[in-house]
Amino acid sequence: MKAPISVVTGGAGFIGSHLVDLLLAKGHEVRVVDNLSGGDKKNLVSHFSNNSYSFLNQDILEIYISSSRYWRYSSFDRKT
Repeated sequence: MKAPISVVTGGAGFIGSHLVDLLLAKGHEVRVVDNLSGGDKKNLVSHFSNNSYSFLNQDILEIYISSSRYWRYSSFDRKT
């Protein structure tokens, strides 16, 4: 069975990063969207080499406005 894909907005913050930890431990593929205004990528450093994790440094409102109902997973960078 294919792993579920979860998107965590604010995933570099204290609560969000713990949610990312939990979801990855449960076998999810996790996409983090965070503009780092209140969070820090240091909270996610343990996942940088995990192929089930990806990070997008972006304001979620800008994605919503520009996508106008369509989500493009290809914009996620798996290396950061």
